[in-house]
Amino acid sequence: MKNIRKRLLASVVAMTLACSMLPMTAFAADEEAAAEEPVVVEATTPEPAEPTAVISNEDLPAAVVSEPAEAPADETVTEEPAAEEPVAEEPSEETTEAPAEETVEAESAETVNVDADVPPEEEVPPEEIVPPEEEPETTEPLLKDWEVSKSKTATELDENFETEVTLSLPAADEQLVSDVVLVLDKSTSADIEDQALAMLQALKSQIEGNNAKINVGIVIFNKEAHATEYLDLATQYDEIVAAIKQEIKSGTNSHAGLLSGIDMLEKSDTLDSRKYLVFVSDGITYMYDGDGDPTTSDPTSIGSQNADSKPEEDRKGIFAGPDGWNIKYGTEAPDTSKYVPEDWAEYLNTIGEQILADGDTYEALYDDKDAISAKGILHSESANHAMGVDKALYLTYQAYMQAAAKYHCYAVLNPSDSGKKNYPFGPSYMAYLANQTAGGDDAVKAFEAIQNDIYYLLGAGSEVEDVIGYVDGENGYNFDLIEDASKLVIKIGRDDDPDAETLVATQISDHEYGFGAYEDVTNDGVTVTKYRYVIKYTPANDGTEKLIWQIFEPVSQFKPVSLTYALKLVNPQTDAGTYGKYDKDGSQGYDGLFTNNSATLYPVDSFGNKGEAETFGKPTVEYTVKAAEPEPTPTPEPEPEPQPDPDEPEEPVEPDDPTEPEQPVEPEEPAEETEETETEAEETTESGLPQTGQDWAVVAVIAIAGAAALTFGLKRRKTTNE
Repeated sequence: MKNIRKRLLASVVAMTLACSMLPMTAFAADEEAAAEEPVVVEATTPEPAEPTAVISNEDLPAAVVSEPAEAPADETVTEEPAAEEPVAEEPSEETTEAPAEETVEAESAETVNVDADVPPEEEVPPEEIVPPEEEPETTEPLLKDWEVSKSKTATELDENFETEVTLSLPAADEQLVSDVVLVLDKSTSADIEDQALAMLQALKSQIEGNNAKINVGIVIFNKEAHATEYLDLATQYDEIVAAIKQEIKSGTNSHAGLLSGIDMLEKSDTLDSRKYLVFVSDGITYMYDGDGDPTTSDPTSIGSQNADSKPEEDRKGIFAGPDGWNIKYGTEAPDTSKYVPEDWAEYLNTIGEQILADGDTYEALYDDKDAISAKGILHSESANHAMGVDKALYLTYQAYMQAAAKYHCYAVLNPSDSGKKNYPFGPSYMAYLANQTAGGDDAVKAFEAIQNDIYYLLGAGSEVEDVIGYVDGENGYNFDLIEDASKLVIKIGRDDDPDAETLVATQISDHEYGFGAYEDVTNDGVTVTKYRYVIKYTPANDGTEKLIWQIFEPVSQFKPVSLTYALKLVNPQTDAGTYGKYDKDGSQGYDGLFTNNSATLYPVDSFGNKGEAETFGKPTVEYTVKAAEPEPTPTPEPEPEPQPDPDEPEEPVEPDDPTEPEQPVEPEEPAEETEETETEAEETTESGLPQTGQDWAVVAVIAIAGAAALTFGLKRRKTTNE
């Protein structure tokens, strides 16, 4: 009996615990995770700005901070006292020997191949190298055919559809390295050398502290070229001085000197637009490089036999030096001044034809006096042939103009008393070269101009016109300038330059801003402030919206000037998709969503000459509009069952009338487990309880009812037995 009671009590406790867990178990089985709401990015469309008045360009101040370097003037050569070169008198027909410097006995000379071929570069037909028919009126240089270094960049659009655009002069990412090669005549005067060094010293001070570098090459030429390696102007200035001051004697071969200088520039990795060649000479040359190879030494010339009346075996005197010029052209009576071509272009054309006709028939190595003498041209025939001086001048011109086609070139006269008195063709020839490029016979002015040209990228008066991006149509776009003075910035110098200067905009009038005020000028009682830079904005809601950036001071090669301003895309698309493609500087050539329809530079060089218009790159931007996703339908929360008020007591439950209990049945031996029992066991939880609330409720009611009946029956049986 005790065992039966214990079993019934354990069953009741188990059923009660199971019932208390019903709500939690049921809800956990029916819940599902809620989906997250998608995030949709929508583009806003700000209202476009209203168009306002346009300011004329004529209203800009015509101020210039520093005047551009004055171009060298075409001046008449005047005599200056200097050491004269030895002058060989024109021999008479009876003379058998030339002056000592130019005459060598035949038996001491080496033999050469008189049938040697002339290199192709010396056989250029005159029509391929015809000089200009007319000389420029002044010595102002011609603008080069390369473009000014410049760049334009734009940042990616931010969440407000804004971008920052930057114009840079020179290009923001360009390495600031320049090559300067000086090609100097051996007879260059100390004064000219000092002027060249003063120019280099000034450049050295200008590039200090701004991450710039100037490589200096020195070529000294006598009968051949003597070149140094490139020297760093900032750290090797003393070596540069020593190279310029070195003394070299014997002969003049300007053609070889120029070829060597060009070779230095060709082998350098520096941008061609940052390479400079300065040719300093008195113009008196009578040798040339025979094979046109700057790495070999083969000074070549054409001599003149000194006595037509003598038998050929007695014609041992030669005139392969500068006197060959006077032998061919004579003197102009009655003042005995030497011949100078009236038209150098015409002269060079004639010489080109003679060189083409003669080939290498009369030329030989300058040091081979036997060959020079044997192949020399008779006095009476010299007018029909190119002499040594003629061909040297012609090939020097070719080399110089070859360099000028790629690099900045300058011809500077090294004045000498000998040249002015005895060979005036030399100074005149150098003036002609200077007229083709830059330089002149005033060395002080010439080197100042060269210094400015090396240091400055642009001269005062240059201008940029920048048309803001706009395309009409269904898929068009419209950028507007954010006209806020705080967003207009001009910076001078690079980010790593401790002396970099930032200029803040000052509003001058409607849509007009000045940067870097430097002077107030009063005219007729009206005071006007002059600025280093001025920006004028033309607002519009179409393709005429633009900026004009006027530059009133020279722009340095080594201190870039940049203008930064902000644009806003005012009509972005609303349909889902990606529009445009980002290209920071326009180098990829993408089509569409340009921040600017165009940007054009109108350059002025450091001499004040206007150049051809040049265009900047066109950066592009992009943005994406995402498609809006539908919001998910929320899952309804189940209503909780009402809970009894804990303060209110439950109603007592009336017990059922007792019934006659059935006679207890002796428990049977446990039967073997069947498959059905195993299946039911598998359907229980880990705790051995049924899985659903309904099953537990049924079991609990049966267990309680059975326990009550058993208790009642036992009591009644006890009473009866008593």
